Amino acid sequence: MKFLTKILSALFGVVFIACSAACSVVIDNGESSSGGSTNGSASTGGGSSGSDPSGSDPSGSDPSGSDPSGSDSSGSDSSGSDSSGSDSSGGEDLPGGDEEGFDRGDSGPVLTGEAYNVPQIAGMPAAYGPVPSASQMKYYEQGLSMFIHFGINTFTGAEWGDGTEDPKAFNPTDLDTDQWVQVAQEAGFGRIILTAKHHDGFVLYPTEYTDHSVASSDWQNGEGDVLREFFDSCEKYGMDAGIYLSPWDRNMPSYSVNVPPDYNDTYVGMVEEIFERYGNDDHSNIVEFWLDGACGEPETRPTYDYARWWETMYAYNPDIVIKSEYGSTVHWVGTYEADLGWGGDEAWQTYNKEYLWSGFPDKKPSTSAFNKYINNGVPYIEGKTGQENANIWSVSEADISIRTTASGETGAWFWDETDKTRTPENLADIYFRSVGRGGVFLLNVPPTNEGKFEQCDIDALTAFREILDNTFGTDKALGAKATASATRGNNDAFGASNLTDGDYDSYWTTDDGTNSGTVTVEFDQPTYMDVVELQEYIPLGQRINSFSVEVRLPNGTWMQYGDGTTVGYKRLVKGIPVTADAVRVTVETVDGDVAPLLNHIGVYKADSRIEEEVKFTAPGTIDAADYDGATGGAKAQTKGGYNNVGSIKESTVLTYNNVFFDGEPENISFFYAGNGNDTSKNTVVKVRIDDPSSGPVIATCVLAPTGSYYKFEQSEAFEIDSPEQFEGYHNVYLTFEENPSGNAGINLSTITFGKSNTIALANAEIFADGTAGMATLTLVRSAATDTAVSATVRTRDGSGVAGKDYTAVDQTVTFAAGETEKTVQVPVNLPAGGAGLYDFTVEIADVSGSAYIGGVSAATVTVIDPAAKENFSIGTSISSNNSAVSASGIQSEKDGVTSTEITIKGSPTSGAGKILTIANGAGDGFAATGKKQVVCLNVTNNGSETVLIRYYVGASGNDLMGVTMEIGAGESIEAYFAVEADASSAVGSYILIGTNFGTVPLTVTGYVIG
Repeated sequence: MKFLTKILSALFGVVFIACSAACSVVIDNGESSSGGSTNGSASTGGGSSGSDPSGSDPSGSDPSGSDPSGSDSSGSDSSGSDSSGSDSSGGEDLPGGDEEGFDRGDSGPVLTGEAYNVPQIAGMPAAYGPVPSASQMKYYEQGLSMFIHFGINTFTGAEWGDGTEDPKAFNPTDLDTDQWVQVAQEAGFGRIILTAKHHDGFVLYPTEYTDHSVASSDWQNGEGDVLREFFDSCEKYGMDAGIYLSPWDRNMPSYSVNVPPDYNDTYVGMVEEIFERYGNDDHSNIVEFWLDGACGEPETRPTYDYARWWETMYAYNPDIVIKSEYGSTVHWVGTYEADLGWGGDEAWQTYNKEYLWSGFPDKKPSTSAFNKYINNGVPYIEGKTGQENANIWSVSEADISIRTTASGETGAWFWDETDKTRTPENLADIYFRSVGRGGVFLLNVPPTNEGKFEQCDIDALTAFREILDNTFGTDKALGAKATASATRGNNDAFGASNLTDGDYDSYWTTDDGTNSGTVTVEFDQPTYMDVVELQEYIPLGQRINSFSVEVRLPNGTWMQYGDGTTVGYKRLVKGIPVTADAVRVTVETVDGDVAPLLNHIGVYKADSRIEEEVKFTAPGTIDAADYDGATGGAKAQTKGGYNNVGSIKESTVLTYNNVFFDGEPENISFFYAGNGNDTSKNTVVKVRIDDPSSGPVIATCVLAPTGSYYKFEQSEAFEIDSPEQFEGYHNVYLTFEENPSGNAGINLSTITFGKSNTIALANAEIFADGTAGMATLTLVRSAATDTAVSATVRTRDGSGVAGKDYTAVDQTVTFAAGETEKTVQVPVNLPAGGAGLYDFTVEIADVSGSAYIGGVSAATVTVIDPAAKENFSIGTSISSNNSAVSASGIQSEKDGVTSTEITIKGSPTSGAGKILTIANGAGDGFAATGKKQVVCLNVTNNGSETVLIRYYVGASGNDLMGVTMEIGAGESIEAYFAVEADASSAVGSYILIGTNFGTVPLTVTGYVIG
């Protein structure tokens, strides 16, 4: 077929399909016969095309097309804009430009594609707005697409080659395109897109347009053709193929505004070469063309004639999808945070083509409004105009590489031996955030310089496939009973049973004028699940803009499980594993007159590798700083030796989502510190569930000040007034109702939902003398009840290893009736090789009988060799923040000296009264190298007032760790501190000794182990 004939066919041979009101024209330029475009064409997404909202690539350009910073070596950003403010749309001028007669107001080239075959049912709803074409629907069904970045960069180590490379550098020793395709197919990928030409201009097939190609390499004596082998392998294994042909060319002289021949002639000629040489008879084997928008040299960039490029591609294959700018059939989608391969939470697959086509070069992808448009799209709404009126359909394509750089950056598109492979779990997470948000997932897998995939990448893909198969292999809702709040015309053809019949083209919907509805799927028996899959019947348009998912627990309680905005082809909601007997879904559309359509609700149990962890369980203890939300300026901090939430005021609300109530707790208590001494001025905390303002109050707690932000105390146990149906998952809210004047508030460390019968460890930190050969732990039972209960205690390795440093324990401890304390002994060895110390963890793993785990459930055991102190230098010195301090007697722990004696006198400073700092020489602190040490202090209080000892970490001494110890008048204590350097600072740790009560003489001896 002559090329001119193809062009004429594409432009004028448009087929219009006659159908009922439910079916709309697909082959069109964006105008719909039934209220909006139904041409199945797409908009731009920018992104890899030059509109990454973060301003970096994967890009504002080619996902491959950026270095980790998103900039090329010239300093131009990967979106194609330079520092002078050139356009950031990938740098392209308007296709054709005014001088070529292409008006800015024009809607662009005709978008083609065969219509999806929608079954016709009497009384069915009309299509609403744009709808996808058959080829776009095929892409959604495939879900996974593979990118292959392979070229001269594979051999030079560059991400963006500069076009000056010696073609002879390209020389794969074992090219195996069969392996590429087999690996992709076994991992469940539906198509592969290969970089036939990247920005460096090196071409993977022998082309007549440049010598910078495989024909000039030594590979196969210049007779090789990577594209031929690639297409042959795709045909052999029945794999769809796509082509990446970079518009930017850093090698070709004609890539310039003023250098002939016209670069557009060259680009079109290469497109024709590829179709003519590698396409089958009808060219349908080339399913996608990927046009990257990157250009780091905008001053040389010629005007791209996109209209001609697209029309050439459509002339060969009217059903091809094109990833490009200006409103094409596929668009890149990224995130505001980084190029993570995620789709937006709001993901409309529809756009206004005229706005993108004519307005894109005038917009700056760095602006939040335009980024939002590119990433989220806009719905079709009857009566809207301009950019707010969607008239084309575009597939959201989220792309990322399976490789990261050695430092963890995302821009590792070409193979490098120093790169790292993503974990299967990370790939599954991206799948849930791309395919699971209504789009497709384009994953780059780069071959090595041999020409094959590396085994570590294959292993990750294999495990990724296993996770998906294990997760979605069994639909627990298939065939389940489904009911709805309303059904269109009370006609079973549109009934809720269609949601669980496994037929994609059957759907539930309501009457026109009813824009919301609820459907409930009930199981025959309680079902263990954690994934809910929703599908909107998009062949009749995308219309749902709000959904919520609830699950019903076996006790009859409905639990909120997830919600969001759009659904689209597929929406995946993954939560904490629950046992449920029903799932309820509520949806709403963008327009009050437009009925919602759902065609599938699936329920699954995720592979154990990607399960969500239960964060909070009650009865049990919640770390207050692990809140899911906080108002009123509350913040997580460390003070008084404990992680806690500070800056709690009267307006504070702390939120803890999805707390699992395993039975009914009887009380709630708090570990907290409160400034001030007036106990008549208390803080009132109301504990609510399910809603922060209207949810039932299950406890009202009155917390008296403790005298200092550093002095933490356990509150009394406040009785819980349990609402009905308490078991299961609830959101918990702490609302601070009163915070009287005169007291500055409280710092909250832990929240314990208790029973009258709990088992806990007595201490969270235990120090054991290795010469004794035994570490002793104490378990405490809260109530001396008349029933026996038991607890299982287990050990876990830390720096110490079971079987070498200590003997592993997995022991059941039984409390007889009336017993409240038991001990567990763990055999330990002396630290080997002069190490001085090691540690391991002991935890309560389970309880039985009527008891619950409450309080401290895990303890760190540090085993020390006291004699090892002779092998280490303290290097201590004295400093103070108070000029009234006097000190003497400091000595170094070396040359056989076994202790350091210090005598001080001092008057207090304000607040906490920091007076003496004992730290490493030059003020570096203990453990400044990052290793763990144990500091032992023997302190005698020779005065008449109480003294405090605190352990800080960090340069400023503001981060208090461990416990604060009080030493009464005339008392002596032996205090152990486990010291570790702050990972973010080279400063290390400090011991501070101080008092709020005047001059106090102390005698201090101490040493360091480790």
